[in-house]
Amino acid sequence: MLVLTVSGAFATGWLLARLNRDTPEAPRFPYASSAAGGTQKINSGAAPDKAMSSVSGLPGTGDFPDVFDPLVRAALHNPDLAAAVREIMARQDEDHCADTRFVQLVEALPESRLAELPALLEAFSGDQYVTKFILMPWAERQPAAALAWAESQGARAGDLFPPLLTGWARRDPDAAAAWMEGLPLSTRSRDLQSTLIGTLAESDPGRALSLLREKGWTTNADAIQSLLKNQGAVDPAAALETLRSLVAEFDAGNGQMSESTGPTSIHQPGKLHPQFNSLLGALLNGASNRPASDFSSLLSRLSPQEIKDGASFLFLEGLNLHPELIESLARNADGSEQNRALFRGLAGNDGQLALSLLEKISDPSVRVDTLRSIN
Repeated sequence: MLVLTVSGAFATGWLLARLNRDTPEAPRFPYASSAAGGTQKINSGAAPDKAMSSVSGLPGTGDFPDVFDPLVRAALHNPDLAAAVREIMARQDEDHCADTRFVQLVEALPESRLAELPALLEAFSGDQYVTKFILMPWAERQPAAALAWAESQGARAGDLFPPLLTGWARRDPDAAAAWMEGLPLSTRSRDLQSTLIGTLAESDPGRALSLLREKGWTTNADAIQSLLKNQGAVDPAAALETLRSLVAEFDAGNGQMSESTGPTSIHQPGKLHPQFNSLLGALLNGASNRPASDFSSLLSRLSPQEIKDGASFLFLEGLNLHPELIESLARNADGSEQNRALFRGLAGNDGQLALSLLEKISDPSVRVDTLRSIN
């Protein structure tokens, strides 16, 4: 099975807890498809690799009235960008927002100062974190200049290509894809495929899925996870349908999804594709910042078999949840097979917690039927 990331495990750990939250949250990605078919910025709710808010339209000049973060405002006025970056990093332990500040800084930097970015990147050549979040937005604003700089970096150029491709694909997906496909085949090829698919999925999941199939990249499990994660951040219900369509193709023999480093798994009768759990996990990880109503809707769409096969991810962090956070399971218990499947999954991870919630089911007949389904 694909190894679940720590961040993915954490995100789904509080999946059911979020069912009790009713405060809508902003979309995970501040990009959406525009009427013209391109992308447009959306303020706030950004993923860590996007700007926190602030930049509206073209990069500002003068006093930067659209930049709300004081550290970024100070950096934009600082004639020494390297010193400004060090100041931002000095505050990293306080709020862990250096990445978003770097993106915002480059997005708002006047055109006349973009020529300073190569020297800035050279000053932090040994810092992959700073390099990634400076290069990515630079490639979105000036793909040719960013590419020329990356290609001039010799042996380390390959490490620079993923953030370069991400930024470039946000500006011009066709050109970025053509450049990537023109690269010699290497051990980095699959990583770049995943990067491109994930970036496209931020604003155009349908196109990302079409490209995945067209290029035969359905053997790249990481690319599929990137697609589902980023589509899940925008539209969890649509991402679930994407997941189902891909699994149906694999089961029908029209495509094969392989491990990143191992052979293709063999489908077992009576179960969904053996990678379903990991793929559902990627979807839920991406959807972790969606409103609670989206999680409730997503759970209602899962079939009992999907809940069963995805249980290890759905309830991976169940032991760390306080009972009151998932009492919605009991409050909403209706005796349906879907609801019983949720309880069976929970019982498999924390039997005591499942029993305590069963006691809170108000309808005695539903309580008894649910208990019998667990035993």
